[in-house]
Amino acid sequence: MWENNLKEKKKILCFAAPAAIVVLASLAILPFMFRPLWFDEALTINEYIRLDKISDIYFFYTIPNNHIVYNIFLKCFLGIFPFSEPMLRLPSAIFGLASVLALFYLLRRQFGVAISSLLMLCLVFSMPFSIYATAARGYMLSFLLISAALVFSLRFVKTRRLSDFAFYFFCVLLSVGTIPSNLAAIFCIFPVILLENNRVPIKKLSLPIGLLLGGVCLALAVFYLPILGKFLKAMRLKEGWPDPFQAAFHFYGALAISFLPAILFGLAGLFSGVAKRKKMFILSLAALLVPGIFFFLRSPSPFPRALFSCWPVIIYILGHLCHRTAAIMRLKLKAPHRRLIFLSVFLLIMLTAFFEQGQRAELSKFFTRSGQDDYFKPYFIENFNPVKAVRKTIELRKNRPDSIFVDKSFDYPSFIFYAGVLGIPRECIIFDFPYKQIDNLDSHREIYVVTTGDERMRGFIERFGFSGYSLEEDLGDIKIYHASK
Repeated sequence: MWENNLKEKKKILCFAAPAAIVVLASLAILPFMFRPLWFDEALTINEYIRLDKISDIYFFYTIPNNHIVYNIFLKCFLGIFPFSEPMLRLPSAIFGLASVLALFYLLRRQFGVAISSLLMLCLVFSMPFSIYATAARGYMLSFLLISAALVFSLRFVKTRRLSDFAFYFFCVLLSVGTIPSNLAAIFCIFPVILLENNRVPIKKLSLPIGLLLGGVCLALAVFYLPILGKFLKAMRLKEGWPDPFQAAFHFYGALAISFLPAILFGLAGLFSGVAKRKKMFILSLAALLVPGIFFFLRSPSPFPRALFSCWPVIIYILGHLCHRTAAIMRLKLKAPHRRLIFLSVFLLIMLTAFFEQGQRAELSKFFTRSGQDDYFKPYFIENFNPVKAVRKTIELRKNRPDSIFVDKSFDYPSFIFYAGVLGIPRECIIFDFPYKQIDNLDSHREIYVVTTGDERMRGFIERFGFSGYSLEEDLGDIKIYHASK
């Protein structure tokens, strides 16, 4: 009778814990569902979603911003559901919640309910999760696909079943087809495979690991060979962070802050593993260092957000460390003391979440020195209002209906998107494409300029040969000028 009651309680807990975490995740991301579209999101809509055919999204690969698989899915989704900012963000929110469930069940099977709950709470209360689970971009889809690839790769090594390899290949194909830099996350998986099978002779692992690596190469070839020329040209664009050390610092800093309670809890497991289980320690370290290596493979470095998909694999490694700490606790501590420690860790998760939310600006300054903040307080999260700039420009153009130059220091794709929504003709808006700069404005005697300040405006005057300018409207971070020759 007592054993039956215990089993029933465990069943309830196994259902209640993920359900509660999904509810908390939904509440965490809800305030971010209604924010305006920022640069990459608006560019996605303007350049790709509005193309006539779905196949055009695949073949129109001019810049890496084209998250092909995600954009195709989003176009199909918007063909069914009404167009609005929350609806644009809904697929990523669904992918985010699905990722939480997938990771929870993977971690629960390996490490138990307590450890999986601890790690998932760290994730759902983190700022990066709230940002990218509501982004109209392919980051959360990548996160889900890498989580699934991790599951099926581990299963394939143990079972050698063709179905597991097929699911793994499908996930890898879609992930590299969404963002090519998801290769970093895929390579993170291989040290984890060795970690999970550390007692298996390497000769027995060589065939399944070789097949998994071959699957990665085949996926890349299948997806990108038909557009290889365009793909290589897009990869040569100089987009990213100028300093790889700072990019890595930003990436690992966001991880450390988000998972601080889990890292502190896992320290005992880490130190106990160094002396007795050096192989496990080295493999864990190798998986953790893979994203850092990718920051140094090209110049400029990838944006830190491009490697967000590495998080599921790193979370799994943290699960190993926390599980080892829990095992030590079971040997050395009584049940009431263990419960007290777990309760303290869960309390620390809440405190860390409040700290991260309250100190976003300070964390952003500390971890962001040479690029755009991707993880704490990006410019588009708060007080970003391109709609206000568009409405004011419409008001100004009633007296002088001149064209509008949108400087790249301001978020020109979002301005163009909302200008189209509010009725400014596209031909009235001038801007520099990432792959093509405006040569001159000789045909324009007068023009409005939307930019971020006097320094940028002086650069505009010098570049295009205008004689003077006046500030028409100061909207804080956004300023509207009128220039004349």
